[in-house]
Order: sequence, then C-alpha cells, then structure tokens
Amino acid sequence: MAVGVPIHGKVLAELRRLKGMTQEDVGFACEHREGVKVAREEMSLYERGVACPTQVKLNAIVNVLDVAVGSAEWRALIRTPALDGRLNAEHPQMGGRRS
Repeated sequence: MAVGVPIHGKVLAELRRLKGMTQEDVGFACEHREGVKVAREEMSLYERGVACPTQVKLNAIVNVLDVAVGSAEWRALIRTPALDGRLNAEHPQMGGRRS
C-alpha cells in the first residue's frame, strides 16, 4: 500500500486556481501528459485535506501545475513535522485536541 505525502490542500487548490485549471483539468493533464491517473474526486480529497496523494501522483500534479521542487510554492505545499509543530505552536486552535 502506498503512503501519502502530507500536503497543505488549500495551497494545492490555490496553485491550481492560479493556473486557471479545474480539478478535472488537472486530472486530465496528469493522465495525458504524465501518464498518471488522478481523478477529479481525488483532487477534491487532497484539496480538502481528507487524503494525501502518493509521491507518484504528487509529482504528476506539481509537474502539471509547473511547480518546481524546492521552490517557494513547493515549500508552501509540502507539510513537514517541523512546520506543523511551528504552526500548531502559533495557532493552537488549528492543531490537535487541547486538554
């Protein structure tokens, strides 16, 4: 079973909108340009933070959206434990449960 890559779904949605693409457009381009099937429903799940894409699907999506690995857009998209810890410290209401 493939493990998903944690991403910030709202950033993914914004990157897609900036390119003027629908979720369906991204899925179509992933399949036809990258050879990776990404359904519109999957894009919706990723953007809402309900699911995380596999590395293969994430690579296809960012290639379609023309996001370079290591770029500012990439860093904003990818979640890391250090970043999550900092965000949770700055905004505890967005983190896990509080006792």
